[in-house]
Amino acid sequence: MAPMIETSESNTLFYPNKMGRLFLSTLEDVLLQDGYAELLKASGCAHFLQKPPAANWAKDFNFDTFSRINQGLETLYGPRGGRRLAIKAGEKFFLSGWGAAGTLSGMGNVALKANSLPEKLSNGLGFVAKQISEVSDQSSWLEEQERQLEYHVARCPVCWNRISDQPVCYHTIGFLQGALHWFSSGLDFRVRQTSCFAMGDERCIFRIDMEPIK
Repeated sequence: MAPMIETSESNTLFYPNKMGRLFLSTLEDVLLQDGYAELLKASGCAHFLQKPPAANWAKDFNFDTFSRINQGLETLYGPRGGRRLAIKAGEKFFLSGWGAAGTLSGMGNVALKANSLPEKLSNGLGFVAKQISEVSDQSSWLEEQERQLEYHVARCPVCWNRISDQPVCYHTIGFLQGALHWFSSGLDFRVRQTSCFAMGDERCIFRIDMEPIK
């Protein structure tokens, strides 16, 4: 069953318009035009079909909108289908925003200059987390554990104002998988969400195994 959304009188947290625009465009790539239009209508966001967010850094793209659209994927396509599409959209969100064709930052060789694979992953994810925290109301950081990395997200836009008995931030899982694949030059890694704000946890935490999937 799809998680319920908790209404809030104050939705004051935002992404910059440019990130919201990228989020929507990657969803359109994944769902194609008809599916994308159906999703926005079902999520109460049909106005974006005529007027997408501006391509600027003003913080006007509401976290509640980001969350409702992600929940809409599960409503339209069922839990499994919606999660699969959210992961795919999250991967594209990273690759289009931060990867080789990135429109949000010049990644340069931040990760690729590192000597070892663990350093590449740590440097790359740390850089992305820092940049997102600087330009949005999301707070992200990376913590290194033995043989694992933990990606922390406070004030998470994916599950903003949602209530669930299980983790729901599949878009972020896809985002991290896309980042890890790019920073490692083509390897895949296991990413698990171990805490979720929608479940009442203090923050969302994603655990990354440092050994690639064979």
